[in-house]
Amino acid sequence: MIRKTATKVGRALSDALFPMTCCACGRLIQPEEKTVKTDMDELAGASPENAFRQVMHKYMCTSCIPGYTPVEPPYCTRCGEPFKSRSDKDHLCGDCITRKKHFSFARACAVYDGPVLKMIQAYKYSGKTVLAKPLGTMLYLEFLRHFRPKSIDAALAVPLHEKRIHRRGYNQTILMIRHWPAIAGKNSGLPKAKITIETNALVRSKNTAAQTGLDRRQRIKNMKNAFEVKSPERVAGKKLLLVDDVYTTGSTVEECARVLDKAGAAEVYVLTLARAV
Repeated sequence: MIRKTATKVGRALSDALFPMTCCACGRLIQPEEKTVKTDMDELAGASPENAFRQVMHKYMCTSCIPGYTPVEPPYCTRCGEPFKSRSDKDHLCGDCITRKKHFSFARACAVYDGPVLKMIQAYKYSGKTVLAKPLGTMLYLEFLRHFRPKSIDAALAVPLHEKRIHRRGYNQTILMIRHWPAIAGKNSGLPKAKITIETNALVRSKNTAAQTGLDRRQRIKNMKNAFEVKSPERVAGKKLLLVDDVYTTGSTVEECARVLDKAGAAEVYVLTLARAV
């Protein structure tokens, strides 16, 4: 009883001295907005919208949380692009029909706009690394929706060039997925699997220009030969999950998948936090 009281007092004092602000709009998050409690077993059975609300309630205000739009069918069976017509069935989009893809399929958690866009930009460019674990949780839940964990041999993040890491201080995608082994190991109701995070096999050998503002053709040219497999023995014959923060035109993950395929990977799948539409 004394411990619980002390915990409540400590939490109230922390809220008063260090109030949380919404990572999307900057609005102060009221203490009563931070009361939702759940665990991974419950989250795995929740709708994407409810899962997001429960995971992000400490980091986003009640005005911004409803701005989360999950990527839902119908969508392209290869790249995951959602179709505007909700009456369609899943099928290949025009780009995937005309352009060869080196990944089996790509899936994403949310549409990249509104509060989600602002949240991801704050995470990547404003040092909001406190978001790494909750965003990693959302990625893992999406992983469970589309994959059997035992069917994936290793997960790897799209790498940043060492100069970009030096400037930013971190690879935002690695920070998100590094929590996956702990998530998979401690939740009784979730599918059990040893999640291997591969961090050194794929590297970015070319310090490319930022993709922002480039059209599709420019992005493809910018990414050409930007990546290299340093340790082919770590990817040869394996089914790999390539993870990134945002899928825009797909040029980055496609180039990564191409070099992984060339190095002998059995299959490459793609999972991103958001999808530009």
